[in-house]
Amino acid sequence: LLFRPSVVNSAEWRQAEIPAVNLHGSARDVAKVYALLANGGALGDVRLLRSDTAALLQFPSGPGVDKVFGFESSWAFGFQHRPWVDEASGTGRRSRFGLGGIGGSSAFGCILKDEACDEAGLGTVGFAYLTREMGMWERAESVEDA
Repeated sequence: LLFRPSVVNSAEWRQAEIPAVNLHGSARDVAKVYALLANGGALGDVRLLRSDTAALLQFPSGPGVDKVFGFESSWAFGFQHRPWVDEASGTGRRSRFGLGGIGGSSAFGCILKDEACDEAGLGTVGFAYLTREMGMWERAESVEDA
């Protein structure tokens, strides 16, 4: 049912409350939540999580083959983790966490692993690409790769 456009684009689906499946919000708001999570649970004057709780999102389990998707990945509390490798240098100073949604939406937070940036309060960012209708992941992947 989750991959049938006639179901997930229906008024009934959009009115239902289904955790982890049918979030409705703007890309800007979802990106702010991911930035907040990447920033230790706070953004500006808003604290959503204690810093020790938010830190749990930054320590995924060891890599393994995902039993649902079939590719190697690491997970922490429902968030997929992947390294963010700088193509020019080949180094991975950043870590990103998030998850693509059904139909092509994608959102993640990015944490820069650098003490100087941590001390300056820099290095975290949230990103979200949301669609108005369900499709496939090619749209989100092309935005993420850009």
